[in-house]
Amino acid sequence: MEVNDNVINSFADVLPVFNAYTHNRYFIDVFLKGDGKINWKAVANADWIKITKTVGAINHKLPEERIWVSVDWDKVPVGKNKKEAPLGHDYQLIPPGYKVNSSIDFVTADTTISIGISVFNPKLKELKYYKGHIEDKGFVSINAENYSLKKAGKQADWQTHEGIGYSGKVVTALPRSADSQFHLQSIVNNSPVLEYDFYTFNFGEAQVYLQAIPTHAPNSDRGVRCAVAIDDADPVVVDFQTLGRSEEWMQNVLRNASVQSVPQIVNKAGKHRLKIWMVDPGVMIDQILIDLGGWKKSYAFPRVQR
Repeated sequence: MEVNDNVINSFADVLPVFNAYTHNRYFIDVFLKGDGKINWKAVANADWIKITKTVGAINHKLPEERIWVSVDWDKVPVGKNKKEAPLGHDYQLIPPGYKVNSSIDFVTADTTISIGISVFNPKLKELKYYKGHIEDKGFVSINAENYSLKKAGKQADWQTHEGIGYSGKVVTALPRSADSQFHLQSIVNNSPVLEYDFYTFNFGEAQVYLQAIPTHAPNSDRGVRCAVAIDDADPVVVDFQTLGRSEEWMQNVLRNASVQSVPQIVNKAGKHRLKIWMVDPGVMIDQILIDLGGWKKSYAFPRVQR
């Protein structure tokens, strides 16, 4: 049986959108459902589609093969800003327009299955030399050590330490003898701050997730807190403190991470800045996720792609 669609952008089977600013790659698994042997070939319907393997055979000894798909960014055309049909899936939030569409046909002796390939390639002038973090599939994923700017406070500063955390580095507010800051104005005036430039294609309410190394406050006069804000919003305090051997503490220990989130507003598509201030010294920030609705909950934050 042959399965094909005439309208490229309405494939029922489609990979997530390839983003020119994050250079994604995705895989397709070819697998055997029953007994016997199947010879297959993969035919890319555009010269900018790159496939790691184009022919193969699967049988009971080798029932599955994985094919990686990527894009030759020197060959793919620039996308046009035009209305388009829905992509048939909800795990990307790049707005319609600026897409280049094609497909890969997987062909056996009696069946052709087409997989839609869609590339977001607008060549935006304001992103040509942009050094910040860029949204992909409805979220921005950042490793804490990759800040755009760091400013020291009156008593403390952020320092990077290697060999710890999911990213392999954490940023820590030190020294531990520095005073905690309890009021928003003193946080802004006195605390060290990390700043992260980021760019979004979507806007609206977002959740800013911070992942820290799980620690307890050293005494009752201290907490395990920082504060965050997007653009010119007032800082919002994020508290990683847990009490005793609570269920939250146990989960933090099992995954070696403490994750907290606060709502923020991304008021327009385009350039923005996330700020993270120290509230208590000793807080160790590992990763950051700005979710505009695209993150599918997972054990770890999505991998940073640049």
